Amino acid sequence: MINKYISNILIQVEKLIKDEEYFLAGMKLMELAEVGIVIENKYIVTICTELADVLRNSFAEIEYFKKKYDIKMVEKTIEMIFTLLKNLNNYNKDYSESEKAEILNLMMDIIYNAEKIQYITKDIRIKKAGIIRRGPLL
Repeated sequence: MINKYISNILIQVEKLIKDEEYFLAGMKLMELAEVGIVIENKYIVTICTELADVLRNSFAEIEYFKKKYDIKMVEKTIEMIFTLLKNLNNYNKDYSESEKAEILNLMMDIIYNAEKIQYITKDIRIKKAGIIRRGPLL
């Protein structure tokens, strides 16, 4: 029963990401993290909370980033997120050390890309607002 519930939430999250509803997808992942706490699964809790943070914060204002920069980084990050979500369906599986390392590397790549997107998006917004002036003051 819990497997079906987790699977249904993951399907909803994928649909929300495809519809570019990143904040709502992050909220669904937080719901899934709560389930992970209840069933005492650290794997679900860790991945869901990190991905929720990525989706709710880094992808919150992605439109600024898409207009100004190449969209390939966003697409690559979303692909990596989908790969990680597929791994969540196998949360009961005992992973080998190499599989754990692969999942950890994937998670680190997602977080790195998301932080970069968040930083660039924030910089674009600041420049657009005219808060920071670049160049010498005359």
